[in-house]
Amino acid sequence: MEKLLIIVNPISGRGKGIRSMLKIQEYLLERSIPFYIEMTEAPGHATALASQGVIDGVSKIVSAGGDGTLREVVTGIMQHYGKRTLPTLGILTVGRGNDFAFGAGVLNRVDNELATIVQGNSAPIDVGVYCLNGGEEQYFINGIGIGIEPRINKIASSLKVRGALSYAIAAVRVLVHLPKPYTLRITRDGSTLELQSQQLSIGNGSRMGGMFIMTPKSDVSDGLLDFSGAKRPVKGREVLGLVRKFLKGSQIDDARVIYTQQATICIESVDQSGFMCHADGEHLTDTAQSLSARLEHHALNIIRP
Repeated sequence: MEKLLIIVNPISGRGKGIRSMLKIQEYLLERSIPFYIEMTEAPGHATALASQGVIDGVSKIVSAGGDGTLREVVTGIMQHYGKRTLPTLGILTVGRGNDFAFGAGVLNRVDNELATIVQGNSAPIDVGVYCLNGGEEQYFINGIGIGIEPRINKIASSLKVRGALSYAIAAVRVLVHLPKPYTLRITRDGSTLELQSQQLSIGNGSRMGGMFIMTPKSDVSDGLLDFSGAKRPVKGREVLGLVRKFLKGSQIDDARVIYTQQATICIESVDQSGFMCHADGEHLTDTAQSLSARLEHHALNIIRP
């Protein structure tokens, strides 16, 4: 019988990770499912654990955490892309946002997610690849945000409350005092435009921040990156109406919003003042000069209902 490697971030979801441990162990032991659990100890540890799991020939690796933990696990697996047989990826949503799991259709209660993992049905998914400031390629799984979105993430991660409430509180704080727009050059599959914007999103998955449907057309297996955001500076009186649309994913037909789908995208700071960005909820920098992204189509198989 296949043995599961479960990589748990104990501090995910303000401690939900460690609190879920007993439930995970009891569920698998009751069903005589072979498994072993590794606990992360520092940033980057999940990547090392997942990489070693691939080397050891593990057939299923399960990420138990949020989007940040999942990104690290995916990075560890993808380090062997094209070199070894890659394990199937499972997800237990014990983090704060769990946005990729939402977009991939696996978000549920932990016991139901465990049942799905044991059942073992899988389907291919795309994995994002980004390059910051011309540096080396790195992986993302759910999406990249520029402007307002990383500001909200940064504040949410500092709050004592967890889950969607942390993002809601952070969003109010940011939207009350809107940041200045960035002047950016956008290149998508070879075509280029310039715009001023306070918020842009690149999505493999559809949801960001635990509640905002930033790229509602996203499909994690279609080989396309979805690009969405304000095509001009947003004024204070417009904020509430636009927020409502992004909560529902109904912003696509709004004249103030740009929405496209493409295989590759590059964003550059025109005036070299830089822009704030994140990948899968992990803050990258406040002053990026350029960021490019693409997909590895059907790079991994994910365990899905």
